[in-house]
Amino acid sequence: MKKGYVLLTFCLIVLFTMVFITHTVHPFFQWTENKTEAEEKSFPDHQKPEAGITFYDYLHEIGKKTKRVTIAVIGSSVTKGSGASAKTKNWPGLLEKQLASEAKFRNISVQLLNFGHSGYKAEDLVKQKILDELISAHPDFVIFETSVINNFRQSSSMEDTLFYIDILLKRIDEQLPGTKVLVLAPNPIETAGENQAGLRYEDYVNQTTAYLNEKGYPYINIYEKMNQYIQTKQHQIGLYLADEIHPNDRGYRLWFDILYSHLRNEKYPLMDVVKREQAMMEN
Repeated sequence: MKKGYVLLTFCLIVLFTMVFITHTVHPFFQWTENKTEAEEKSFPDHQKPEAGITFYDYLHEIGKKTKRVTIAVIGSSVTKGSGASAKTKNWPGLLEKQLASEAKFRNISVQLLNFGHSGYKAEDLVKQKILDELISAHPDFVIFETSVINNFRQSSSMEDTLFYIDILLKRIDEQLPGTKVLVLAPNPIETAGENQAGLRYEDYVNQTTAYLNEKGYPYINIYEKMNQYIQTKQHQIGLYLADEIHPNDRGYRLWFDILYSHLRNEKYPLMDVVKREQAMMEN
């Protein structure tokens, strides 16, 4: 009888011990394991800081494999370079020259194609088939200046302004898979206030900035950054302009410095170099 009692007691102790382990210890380990998985899933690889890459490094990676890099810029007269004393003094010319002089690009052919047109808005770049010419060139990297100086000067509606910027960018995305795009606001200008549509130049810059940020395009507000620098130096805007609109050599140099710092330092999610290479082979 005593032996049976002892055996029963032993079995009950074992049973309660197993229940305790199952409902107390195991849930803890399960929570710890799940927590670790959740933490890992909350930081996808492409969002980790170390997974980012600058446009400068992206171009270098392309150049290492193909021995050449083609950059296309598109926009208005301030992309064309009006107001500079020479082509090498506007921001696209300075960019091409700087990249070609970099040690990392020593054995890489750097070509910059300029599709800037005086008086053109995004609408004109699309309708006059300037965008088609750019697409036909199959660049590795596109810099699009929004051209809203001309939207302001020609009193475009804000709806049309945003519509054609969106059309232009969507066509690049669709027809140049793997090509990366950076969008720029144009420079500050000397204005007389509102246009015939009742809009100021700043309205066009601010609305397009908000729109592009919402869409997630890589973007530099050149207008804002140039203004910040000029105000910090307590200079007048006229010191950086050849006329009321176009930068002079000093203005283009400031534009380039802002752009190049961004290209060298601002990291974006991993850019698919392999996808770009595949697109180049198809073309």
